[in-house]
Amino acid sequence: MRLHPKFPRRRVVVVGWGNSLRRDDGAGLQVVERLKVRWTRRLRTLLGAQPLPEWACGLARADVVYFVDASTDPTVPGFRVTGLEPTGDRTRRGPHHLGPAELLAFCQALYGHAPKAYLVEIAASDLRIGRGFSSRTTAAVARATRWLSARLARSKSSRHGTLLAPSLSRGTESLSEELYARSRSHARLP
Repeated sequence: MRLHPKFPRRRVVVVGWGNSLRRDDGAGLQVVERLKVRWTRRLRTLLGAQPLPEWACGLARADVVYFVDASTDPTVPGFRVTGLEPTGDRTRRGPHHLGPAELLAFCQALYGHAPKAYLVEIAASDLRIGRGFSSRTTAAVARATRWLSARLARSKSSRHGTLLAPSLSRGTESLSEELYARSRSHARLP
């Protein structure tokens, strides 16, 4: 099945998921909510407790997708951006969990297009039941929101909107807080 030519394309989709009742696990949701307020007309957002196969149609219409989620990986230095490729490998998550790479594979298989995609991981250390973020996650949410907002601002000033994608080798490099600090000095933030 291909996308119908009359279906509107969306340049940028930002997807967030997590559980806002498990403290830091709601970080992805918070980043997307903040972006949604600032960039209502410039991007489409998707929010949920976990990635859903139903999102594939909307994602296939995008040029660039940012997936935002909390991560308990101790190597995440605050927040990290990693390029993604479509993959059908479900061995890591089990049969009832769908990750962003699998969603991209659905887009490619069902609609003939998988957008450029990036995973934005927010460092999370406190997943106990409750509301609010740890101080580390609070700072990382603010930094990741500013970084994504800077990407959207750059696309607005770009003639063709091509600066939405970070300059990463897809699937091999990641952007850490150190690189964020450098990129922030070159971007005007709202």
